[in-house]
Amino acid sequence: MKHLQHLLKAGIVSWLIALGVWQIAALMFGKPDFLPGPLDVFQGSRELIADGSWLKFVLISLRRVLAGWLLGSLWGVPIGLLIGHVKIFRQLVEPYLNFFRFIPSIAFITLFVLWFGIGEESKLILIMYGTSFIVILNTAAGVLALDEEKVRAASSLGASETQIFFHVIIP
Repeated sequence: MKHLQHLLKAGIVSWLIALGVWQIAALMFGKPDFLPGPLDVFQGSRELIADGSWLKFVLISLRRVLAGWLLGSLWGVPIGLLIGHVKIFRQLVEPYLNFFRFIPSIAFITLFVLWFGIGEESKLILIMYGTSFIVILNTAAGVLALDEEKVRAASSLGASETQIFFHVIIP
């Protein structure tokens, strides 16, 4: 009994039930192309690993994610710095930022495919879209959380706006 409670707490039983329901549903509908069961998925995974294509596909996806994240960060960090540091820019950009950040990336798939085609470009831009809001908001929050006394101290010691930006705000 204690062993069963431990399994329930670990969530193993609920996962086994979910896999069982999935397998039964797959057998009832009988279309493996529409709803393959976990056994079919496991067998397909074994075949992909055996012929080496699984690793190839994982590396392609990893490259896409890293490139999209890097590109999203490259334009997200400067925008976040501007939002956090320049009040008028924050007031102009925040309404649009708050509007678009709540639209999920998946909603743009059709538009991005129409605009950029079905190749790598649309995939990278979709990942950039998903990444950029996280980077922009966290960068802006970091700048806004900066202790104002540090900025005043640097200013009173004769630091220019540029020096304050690069030596106080960015770090």
